[in-house]
Amino acid sequence: MAKEEIVASLQNAVNRGESLERAIQTMITAGYPAAEVQDSARYVGMGIIGKMPQNSMPLQQPSQLSQQPVQQQAPLQQAQSAQETPKKKKGILKVVILVIILVVLLGVLGVMFFGNKIMDMIFKPVEELILSCLV
Repeated sequence: MAKEEIVASLQNAVNRGESLERAIQTMITAGYPAAEVQDSARYVGMGIIGKMPQNSMPLQQPSQLSQQPVQQQAPLQQAQSAQETPKKKKGILKVVILVIILVVLLGVLGVMFFGNKIMDMIFKPVEELILSCLV
């Protein structure tokens, strides 16, 4: 039997972007019975939260869910893993953008503080060459 409290907690975690497997493990680690957490996870995984009654009594699991083979749950896990990948890509993209901004800022600061010295290093020999040609 699935309890509404466990189902709500699992659904909350999934809505925040956490994988269902991780939410299940968290609930079990927190002391909830593993069998109840697994039953509740089936409700979340099958998307039948909206069909659940709004009382605090334990819910009976639909017979179709109890007959569902374990192999059919694998696509659900793959879909959740695929949802996590864009978040990782966004994180990497943010790091790359921050590194580029840092390099540009360091370049601007370098020109601000050492611009005259850099210009002197480049143009002093050219100026001397031109003056030597004119004399």
